[in-house]
Amino acid sequence: MRTSFWTLIPILLLAACTARTPDSYVLTGKAQGTTFQIKYHGDMASTYSEEVPEVLDAVDVSLNLWREDSFISKVNAAKDSVNVIPNDDRYFAELTDMSKQVHHKTRGDFNPSVYPLVKAWGFGAISPDSDTIPDVKGILAEYAIEGFPVIIAAIGPDEALMKPPNMELDFNAIAQGYTVDLICRLLEEKGVEDYLVEVGGELRAGGVREDGSSWVIAVEKPEDGARSVLESFELNDAAMATSGNYRKYVVREGKRYSHTIDPISGYPVSHTLLSATVITSTCALADAYATSLMVMGVDQGLEFARTQDLEVLLVYSVGEAYEMTGTGRFEE
Repeated sequence: MRTSFWTLIPILLLAACTARTPDSYVLTGKAQGTTFQIKYHGDMASTYSEEVPEVLDAVDVSLNLWREDSFISKVNAAKDSVNVIPNDDRYFAELTDMSKQVHHKTRGDFNPSVYPLVKAWGFGAISPDSDTIPDVKGILAEYAIEGFPVIIAAIGPDEALMKPPNMELDFNAIAQGYTVDLICRLLEEKGVEDYLVEVGGELRAGGVREDGSSWVIAVEKPEDGARSVLESFELNDAAMATSGNYRKYVVREGKRYSHTIDPISGYPVSHTLLSATVITSTCALADAYATSLMVMGVDQGLEFARTQDLEVLLVYSVGEAYEMTGTGRFEE
């Protein structure tokens, strides 16, 4: 699973700014430990510099593992079987149900209950003191990781998360894409049809640019250091997310380990896949499937993408170089 983009820094709403030409707007700022940029235009468009931060803050209060007062942090700390979801939390139940569907389709390669392993390998909110390899076997025995047996149930007027008490959750492999979808939902409810929403590199496009042309998106080369473009293409009424192993890693006992953890083995993946880009209908699904493909590797990932009718670009290492393969417009 891909690890967190959340940081100790709260959402910096004061850093957000809005620029515009007639009937067009650009809203930028910082959230979720990264940046966001929202471009939109149309007769129904207006400045949403208050509404967008409200969405970002609500996601933060629900899902931010770096906040002790977030609902997910309270769930992980309490270790209860029944966790009543706050009435003002509009997102936790929806994201849990969505995650269950992806978990089922990927046969466990996408698994939000992997958080104990994420922490042990050094990618959690608090880095471990030791740089030794963690006791993976012990972690798999102590925590409920296999199967993701969670249920959203009605308890009187409330909804509650039902889960094993020894399960800890981490939705960071889908939450950023989900946030993009929520902002798109806001814009569409306001009557805006033409937009490009990006949060931390995950994005979704609706309609067209002001000049009537398609939105053009770029995927970067899987290299450390300076960022450069690998591929650029049009994105029409679709979402795109990329997950990669080439920037985020730890060194344990002199060996480099990627931040993508296989929920079944408990170890970071060690295959040749460097990055996975997914284009599909929603950014939450693109985000979750991109992470899942990074767990699967090239061959299994291609097979899965074809069965799910996903458009994907996979970049993998060949010695010191890299090559590309994919489906749809990226088919060899």
